[in-house]
Amino acid sequence: MRSFKTSKSPTSSTSASSVTLRPSIRLTNSPHCKQAIGLLFGAYMKVIILDDSRTDSYLASQVAQVYFDEVRVYGAPLELHTALATQRLPELILMDVHLGDLHNGIGELDSIRRKANEASIIPIIIVTASTDQALHSFALSCGASAVIVKPISREKLMPWLTRLLPQIDIEGK
Repeated sequence: MRSFKTSKSPTSSTSASSVTLRPSIRLTNSPHCKQAIGLLFGAYMKVIILDDSRTDSYLASQVAQVYFDEVRVYGAPLELHTALATQRLPELILMDVHLGDLHNGIGELDSIRRKANEASIIPIIIVTASTDQALHSFALSCGASAVIVKPISREKLMPWLTRLLPQIDIEGK
């Protein structure tokens, strides 16, 4: 249902008053409203998290919600690739290294980087429990933008956000 506000026109004559109908605009804090406003003004930020662990993906999503307007969590690489092909691309991807028995995050990273499309240039941060520097170096050589050792936290993520996404607003967060 539309609601309208009425106001008298300042140029109305004394004998007949004219009434102008204006739609009432009410901004909400809904995700759709935030997305529409963000897309209109260029401030809407989206992140995708790929992690098969519910605990780790929940923790990553809680940290990411501080900085991003939309957080999408996927547990399997096929879901990620489908999202990249069919949805608005994210500004950042956070990806686990160990994705179950059949998949490897570094292999998925390499797969994304080898494609000649817009998704191939999205910054991808590898998030891993491993402290092995050889693994970190290998991930970076395959195209990772950064490597963060779990558990992910605001303190670990924020420096990379300022480097990789200069347009992100992290003031006061």
